[in-house]
Amino acid sequence: MKIQKTIFLLLFGVMLLLPILKFDFQSKISLNENRDLSALPKLFQTSTVNWQFFSQLDSYIKDRFGFRNELVDLDAKIQYEFLKSAGNSRVLLGKEDWYFYIDKKDNSNYDDYLKRNLVDQTTVKKFIRKLKDRAKWCEQNNIQFIFVVIPNKHGIYSEFYPYPRPEGITRAEQFLNPLRNTNINYLFPKKLFISQKNKFSLYYKNDTHWNNYGAFLFFKELKNKLATILPDSRLPNYNFKMETREEDVGQLPAILGFKDKKTVLYPFYEPENASWDDIFVYKGKNRVAMLSKKERLVTTEAKDKNLPTAIIFRDSFFNSLYPFTSSIFSRADYFWKNFEESDKNYILQNKPDVIIWEIVERGLGEVVRIPWSN
Repeated sequence: MKIQKTIFLLLFGVMLLLPILKFDFQSKISLNENRDLSALPKLFQTSTVNWQFFSQLDSYIKDRFGFRNELVDLDAKIQYEFLKSAGNSRVLLGKEDWYFYIDKKDNSNYDDYLKRNLVDQTTVKKFIRKLKDRAKWCEQNNIQFIFVVIPNKHGIYSEFYPYPRPEGITRAEQFLNPLRNTNINYLFPKKLFISQKNKFSLYYKNDTHWNNYGAFLFFKELKNKLATILPDSRLPNYNFKMETREEDVGQLPAILGFKDKKTVLYPFYEPENASWDDIFVYKGKNRVAMLSKKERLVTTEAKDKNLPTAIIFRDSFFNSLYPFTSSIFSRADYFWKNFEESDKNYILQNKPDVIIWEIVERGLGEVVRIPWSN
């Protein structure tokens, strides 16, 4: 009995020591969860006491104790296999292995799904005024303006969410419905996507973004709008071929703790009898730069110099769209940022034919906070 107790105490001690011995002092980011790890806090900041020291220290330890990734993975598997559910503060596992991004620090899709982010009329009016001011400024400088809103994934595939969505108006509808009574060019392809969503998946199951097929469908709608507002421009009509590819695109399972990636068959569109390299080139920055938020500006130039020019303000959703748009502009400047006051000088120096401002639906609330004066 004494030997058994001694062995038990030794094993218990080893279990306590291993997380300390394997403590991660070096890493700055978590590749699995695609986020920055908490840094070691300082008790004193300049001449003042850091009153958040202990809560920051708690986050630092939780992020770095030994075998954390393995335990997170084990917890996720237990939740999924035995409780048939899984989720954390950033990702929610829905039905039929659909993952949904819900990070509260990134315009909480979870609150949007539950319609807990509705706004008052003062905020709506401010939103409309901000867009009107941009459209007016563009018009004064002989530049066309299109505001593009990409639907949230949960608004298209809400049937795969773990529970039903409440009835009633969405925040996007609060913001965008009044635009019908203005002369602002805008696109919000929610109805189009809902009508086409059962033909092929428009969004990645493992990610918050649309896939190539979703981007292609929207591109056709965008091109039609451009043909209307730029009637003198002869936009090219490329033929596209569709093939299906197995892809494991998406970081949401890893953020939730699942290491095993599942491949899914998705449609993929490319030019027929040509490659993208035959149609446009990068000026100074390559495709890798296009996909990196660290690159503030990437420029593409089409081989056809008679096409219109564009400046595009965008987010990560344009990663699937840019090959299509680069094929119809003789020059396209892609800024990974919102359209704000500080961009006026660059725009006036380059005088594009059109400005496209694309933003994902969950980010609509940011518009009222972006600096702009007319």
